[in-house]
Amino acid sequence: MLESSKQTLGYVLIVLITLLVIYWFFSSNPIPQDLNYHAFSDSRELFGVSNFWNVVSSVLFFIVGVVGLYKILIVRSLCLIDDIQFMYVVLFGACILIAFGSAYYHLLTDNLSLLWDRLPMSVAFMTLFMIIISEFVSLRAGKLLFVPLICAGITSVVYWYIGETQGQGDLRLYALVQFYPLLIIPVVLVFFKSRYTQVGYYWALLSVYAMSKVFEYLDREIFEYTNMISGHTIKHVFAAMSVGILLVTYQKRSKLTLS
Repeated sequence: MLESSKQTLGYVLIVLITLLVIYWFFSSNPIPQDLNYHAFSDSRELFGVSNFWNVVSSVLFFIVGVVGLYKILIVRSLCLIDDIQFMYVVLFGACILIAFGSAYYHLLTDNLSLLWDRLPMSVAFMTLFMIIISEFVSLRAGKLLFVPLICAGITSVVYWYIGETQGQGDLRLYALVQFYPLLIIPVVLVFFKSRYTQVGYYWALLSVYAMSKVFEYLDREIFEYTNMISGHTIKHVFAAMSVGILLVTYQKRSKLTLS
């Protein structure tokens, strides 16, 4: 009975957060891309590669993506929900594409290359969101919502880019894709029960990813302080590390017998 009441409160919070997010979207003004976003503090060129460290650090996403796919498809050593194995494959496959998209963006640093950086990220955000919904809330809901939310993520990026080409860029949809799951996932972790042990690793993932956003925001300040590495490069390290935490989670956890 207590567990049922806890889940009911969780559903209520999800609905309230969703309504607040919808209100924010329709009551706020369009958010165009700040062109200063492309002006990264560490633009040093090495070996003929501009923005070298931001480009090279993108390879970390490739590494965790390849390792993830290897463990899922080849050695089959991860503890996953068989019915949604395709979601885990999409998630780690998206990480590989993030590596290429991020490297391409940091080589050119314009809105077009940023499009190819954000597309796989939107897929990764939505896929991880649906994996967590499937593991904690409802397998059926996760499977039903997977394709619509992937389409919503891709649409948010395309919508922003087309708007930018017409001088009417709007990042609000993409902001929802990136941050709405970050609002809902903590509620899910607190109020719903996982099918698996080692839930704490999901909290570690959220914490590390949140730190990556802080480093991204402090890009210039960190580079000026260290004169060696920028906040954005560290952001890549921490964001890739958050995916690495997923691998540890799936490797270490075991399935619970739910009553």
